[in-house]
Amino acid sequence: MDMLTETALRTGCLGVFTPAGTQNHLDAQVLFERLLLLIYLLIYAYGTGAGVRTVAAGDHPHTEDDLRYVRRRYLTVESCREVARIIANATFGARHSTLWGEGTTAVASDSTHFSAFDQNIFTELYLPGQ
Repeated sequence: MDMLTETALRTGCLGVFTPAGTQNHLDAQVLFERLLLLIYLLIYAYGTGAGVRTVAAGDHPHTEDDLRYVRRRYLTVESCREVARIIANATFGARHSTLWGEGTTAVASDSTHFSAFDQNIFTELYLPGQ
């Protein structure tokens, strides 16, 4: 959760979440905390079978209804994709080529190394909006 919070603070990625309606009655800090809890739920808790009720039972003042309200009003597919783009672009921008190299080798999820050339469209990662 600390890593998620630090990422959100450094990139400002949670600013892309806007309400579905025209009014926003939530304090920015409260909205930030609720969005972090929901993103935590999306990333970690659903894989373990936990749901909104489990995350709402944590040590914080936000209820299950509060989290469901924010999920319904703020989380859209487009905004989640934009957050992923922002985090990916920030990660690529922070990479030190002296430490990690120029990026001609990629690693698969099973730790297999393979060559990935910058001009090869099958191995190059493209994120719209760069």
